[in-house]
Amino acid sequence: KAYDYVTPDVVQTGVGNFFSNLFTPITIVNDFLQGKPGQGSSDIWRLLINSTIGIGGIFDPATPMGFEKHKEDFGQTLGRWGIGEGWYLMLPILGPSTVRDSLGNITVDVFLNPLNYTDIEPRIAANIISAIHTRAGLLPLDSAIEDAVDSYIFVRTAFLQRRLNDVFDGNPPELGYDFESDLEGFED
Repeated sequence: KAYDYVTPDVVQTGVGNFFSNLFTPITIVNDFLQGKPGQGSSDIWRLLINSTIGIGGIFDPATPMGFEKHKEDFGQTLGRWGIGEGWYLMLPILGPSTVRDSLGNITVDVFLNPLNYTDIEPRIAANIISAIHTRAGLLPLDSAIEDAVDSYIFVRTAFLQRRLNDVFDGNPPELGYDFESDLEGFED
C-alpha cells in the first residue's frame, strides 16, 4: 500500500514495463512451444524495440507500433499440450497456483528467467521490487475478496477461470455440462 501511495503512476508504469520486458524471453520461448510462430516473432520484435528505443523496457514504444503485448508461460504451454491442471494450490507468499503451473514455473520458466543469471544481490532486489509492484497492482481486488461469501472459493474460482482463459487465449472450450438435464423433474 505504501508503494502504491508514494510512487507516482508514471513510475509504476515504468516499473511494470521494465519487468514485462525483462520476462519477455519466457513468453517468446513459450510462444514457439505452443505453436504460435507469428506471435513469437512479434514478441521478438517487441523485446528488441522496447529494449532499445524503450530504454531497457522502461518505456513501451512497441505497443503503438502495433506489437501487442503477450504473456505466456510453461504452465500455459503444458495446458495447450493437454496436460491437466492438477490440484489447486495456495502457495505461501506466491499465492494461487496449480500443480501444472508450479511444475512449469520450476522446470522451464526458471531457466528462461534472465534474473537467474545475475548475482544474488541484484536478483533478490529485482524479485522484491517485482513482487511489491505485482502486489500493488492487485490491491483493487482486495475489496472484492473481502466482500465474497467465501474468499477461498472466490480466489480459487477466479484463478482457475483466468488460467483456463490464458491457456486457450480467451477462447476456452465448452465444458460440456448440461444444466438442463440436472433440472429434469424439477419443472413447475
